Amino acid sequence: MSFARAARRLAGQAGFLLSWRPDEFWRATPDGLADALGAWRDLPGMSGDALDREAFNRLMELHPDDARHELIRPDREAKRDRGSPY
Repeated sequence: MSFARAARRLAGQAGFLLSWRPDEFWRATPDGLADALGAWRDLPGMSGDALDREAFNRLMELHPDDARHELIRPDREAKRDRGSPY
């Protein structure tokens, strides 16, 4: 990977994950950037490990699918009747 391509990739990650502006990215040292991005690994749920079936089932129990999303549709239709695109 070329330096330019790697720099664009890292600058994008720093902007997205750290809300860094380009000047903040370019002023950072490689170690500083690595430490800032590495801090994400220490947050709960950010280990990067795949979700196992047991954890997936627990999430499904905690957040079951239901018809609540259907409540949005009548509101959308009412707004369309008033001429709103939303």
